[in-house]
Amino acid sequence: MNAFDRIRSQWEPWLDLMFRFFLGGVFIAAGIPKIMDVEAFAISIATYEVLPLALVNVQAIVLPWIEVFTAVLLIVGFRTKAQALAINGMMVMFIVAIYIAMSKGIQAQCGCFGAEAEAAMNELTWTKIAEDTGWLLMGLYIMLGNPNRLTLDNLMERLRKRR
Repeated sequence: MNAFDRIRSQWEPWLDLMFRFFLGGVFIAAGIPKIMDVEAFAISIATYEVLPLALVNVQAIVLPWIEVFTAVLLIVGFRTKAQALAINGMMVMFIVAIYIAMSKGIQAQCGCFGAEAEAAMNELTWTKIAEDTGWLLMGLYIMLGNPNRLTLDNLMERLRKRR
């Protein structure tokens, strides 16, 4: 093992943990305002003109709960790779929706962090796509990286081995 591999093996769990807490925090911060104001979130979704109107309310009700639930499980490290896969799937969905809305010339707020937070920020721009792509890369690092010893999964595995 060379010096680079030793350094990487020492820092990798901490980087993974930092990415899990960051992404989890982002998704909790994004999901809770949407849960609190489902109607405003439904309007944000409809503005994108990506979903049929019949599905907008279902998406507005279900998606924020999935965001928060997945984020909490990602932070604690329960089924970490599965949670990262779910987060990555949502990130791809968000990036595609933003791109479609931009290509249609729709001038709207992102709707990512609820209506009140969006009033002064997060227009649909290439900057927003770049930001989401950065978050997607963090999720891919978590999903494709080595299993982390700083997870609930690891703790449960160690307890199973003790029996």
